Amino acid sequence: MEVSTKSTAAKASAGTAASNLDSKMLARQVKSLKAENERLKEEVSELRKRAAATPPAAASAPKRAKTAAQKKKLFEKWAKALARESKKHKIHNYQKGFSYSYGNNRYEVTVKDTGVWSPEEFSAIFGGHGTKLQPTPDNKPTSVITILNFGNAGSVQTFFKEAGGVTLLDTGYEVQLWRQRSFQKSYKDRDEDSVLVGMKAHYNKSKQTLQLVFALELDSVDYADY
Repeated sequence: MEVSTKSTAAKASAGTAASNLDSKMLARQVKSLKAENERLKEEVSELRKRAAATPPAAASAPKRAKTAAQKKKLFEKWAKALARESKKHKIHNYQKGFSYSYGNNRYEVTVKDTGVWSPEEFSAIFGGHGTKLQPTPDNKPTSVITILNFGNAGSVQTFFKEAGGVTLLDTGYEVQLWRQRSFQKSYKDRDEDSVLVGMKAHYNKSKQTLQLVFALELDSVDYADY
């Protein structure tokens, strides 16, 4: 019994010592956290003082209007894209809406500009040009998409010349003519020249995107030969 009592007392003493050690470590941690908290408070206070002493940043200046050289480069890019995309276009005989039996020989080429167009930039380039189809009081007055129509080749050429300083050709745009016979795979017959007949500009105000949809027409097609 005496041995057991001594063992129990030893265990109790060890437990008390461990408890005291844990308490001291906890006290040191609490003290350290309090000191860190005070340091952070001082840093926050200092940052607030600096922020209060710093004058507000001036509003960002609006983008400068494009120079004549920049406009010319932009319009030249559109002109090259028109010729390039027209050359990729395929017209199939008896394709829905393109039956040569009825002489429907028009097609469209879409040129999407990759830049971001603010309303001010769009107005600076297109203001005073074309006929607005939408939005108008009678056609989608609340639409965010503006559509300007250039109803013939001359109006498109005038726009390119006056707004961009670029002479746009009204003819010489290549397009692919493809044939398809019953139960046979379609194949390319030849390239044909086409002429420019108009353009529509589509501007999305919310997305600030712009695309030009050019209308072209086959210059001359020998339907008997085709």
